[in-house]
Amino acid sequence: MGLHRLMFLCLVLLGQVHCASTGNTPPLYEESIDPDEGQQFAEVVRQFKAIQEQRGSRQRAFHSKVHGCMSGEFTLLPDRNKETKEGLFKKDGRFSVVMRFTNGSGIPKADQKTDVRGLGIKVFGVDGEKLLATDPEASTQDFVLNNRVSNLTDDPREFAQFIQASLNGGLAASWFLATHWSLAGKVIALSRHKVESLSKEQYWSGTAFKLGEKAMKYNVKACDPIASAPVSDDPDYLGHELARSVASEGMCWILGVQIQVDPILTPIEESTKEWTEELSPTLPVARITIPRQDIQDPQVVQACRNLNFTPWHSIEEHRPLGRFNRVRRPAYATAHKLFNGGDMPKDLSSFPVQLIQP
Repeated sequence: MGLHRLMFLCLVLLGQVHCASTGNTPPLYEESIDPDEGQQFAEVVRQFKAIQEQRGSRQRAFHSKVHGCMSGEFTLLPDRNKETKEGLFKKDGRFSVVMRFTNGSGIPKADQKTDVRGLGIKVFGVDGEKLLATDPEASTQDFVLNNRVSNLTDDPREFAQFIQASLNGGLAASWFLATHWSLAGKVIALSRHKVESLSKEQYWSGTAFKLGEKAMKYNVKACDPIASAPVSDDPDYLGHELARSVASEGMCWILGVQIQVDPILTPIEESTKEWTEELSPTLPVARITIPRQDIQDPQVVQACRNLNFTPWHSIEEHRPLGRFNRVRRPAYATAHKLFNGGDMPKDLSSFPVQLIQP
């Protein structure tokens, strides 16, 4: 019997999503680490280092175009589901927060061009030792997301090759996509998605993280429906629209989590596989309230460009899970070191904000 048919029968006959694992599938909430993973990751880090050096060490390999940063308050929802009350979400509380919006590419380009849109969230004042060995005393918890519900590929090496081919452009990019059909189909689908406003997008972690002893993915979306806005001819329309919106009205966002329910249907290692809302509904855990402010203030812009995000700025209760997160640890460390002139950066304890008074 095929695996997909077995999963279907589990769902239909048992009326639930948790069925016995088969083959090499890890137990619920657990990772599966390849014996030669260290060697694979070393290759990926070399590729990413070469990409960054090709562009110039002070240029980011990803998310090079910054639309803006906004500061606000991260408040745990008092009525959140008890299953989510782990780690940062365990006790009611409020924290300072900064949100940074970017395009995903390592080459700044017009906002009309095909690209993923990234969102980095940095929560300040989070107690507990952090997993990043070079910055264990950091007071921040990072959440890293983009507007794709799942990753383009499960293989970090293939992803590095895709980035290199994209930077080379022309025949190199065309040949890579012609020989990687699965990834090419996702790139084509991405090109058809027109982003009218960063505030209209939903953002997902794509990869899994610990939620205490459980595993989760997280996502962020605006609190209320956003009015339609046509795509502008302005090559920087996303950042300009973001600045206008937060200056005139402020913003509100909800961070929610999906809890892993089955090691096959909601896998940790297969980050290309969506955890659907039908299998694991999003459980809201926190509200991010952004007051009216000027995100185009020069001090704010400079601080925004210098921000570093990594999912490993994290407490143990939210440890990143899966191979893509594991390779991020050495890859991000190398990138941040190059970007900061050879020194490993220490994370900020606060962020500047220019509020607009009513």
